[in-house]
Amino acid sequence: MTIEVRSVDKLKGEAPLTKLWHLYKTVCRRNLPVHLVENDLLITPSVLNELMRFDAQTFNQWKDCPGGRAMLQLRKSQENGPCRSSVQDSFKEKTKVLETAIVLFFLLVRGEAVDTNDPGFLEV
Repeated sequence: MTIEVRSVDKLKGEAPLTKLWHLYKTVCRRNLPVHLVENDLLITPSVLNELMRFDAQTFNQWKDCPGGRAMLQLRKSQENGPCRSSVQDSFKEKTKVLETAIVLFFLLVRGEAVDTNDPGFLEV
């Protein structure tokens, strides 16, 4: 079973960290994935576990996650590099989880969707 929510604005809570906490309770504790319909994001426990690794200051003060963007850039360059045939499916899955976590982060703190395939976005 998956809970469908139209947009991030409809999530419980006002502040980004409050919304994240309520998402965590729903997805991880109750084991109910959340589908954000407007952005077509499936929030799973692995996505929230990745997002919970972010420093709390990224949510309140910086409103950016340069470390996450740099890590995503490295993972994507490895997937698209000359040795891409040796990249395992588990690596690709973890890249997708990180990508979803970063998109969710920007939706929570800035209220805007980002294109993680844009090279300009990935540059830190």
